[in-house]
Amino acid sequence: GIAGSISVGQAAVTRGYYLSTATMLAQDRLEQVKRVQYRVGADPFAPGTPPPGFPDDTPVLNFNRQVRVVGGPAADTREVTVTVTYTLPTERGANQESMKISTLVAARP
Repeated sequence: GIAGSISVGQAAVTRGYYLSTATMLAQDRLEQVKRVQYRVGADPFAPGTPPPGFPDDTPVLNFNRQVRVVGGPAADTREVTVTVTYTLPTERGANQESMKISTLVAARP
């Protein structure tokens, strides 16, 4: 292969590593967000913005996390989505990829 490129086999292993790392980072952040006290009448989850205490990460080790909130399917619910983006080295160069994980959060009385 060309100097600096990686083989197809190496690319598959590398992609698995990046995807599993991104999934772990997303799940970890989602668990942190789920611990925020969300009560009826005291909504820390303003739709469309990162929840307080969860600003967009600065890229660390090629991974960047972002938390976004939208209204849920019912009153006093919110859908929280964590997106992890990363630059994946491939046999043809580098690709920007991302993965998302979401959950519903309901207010407590």
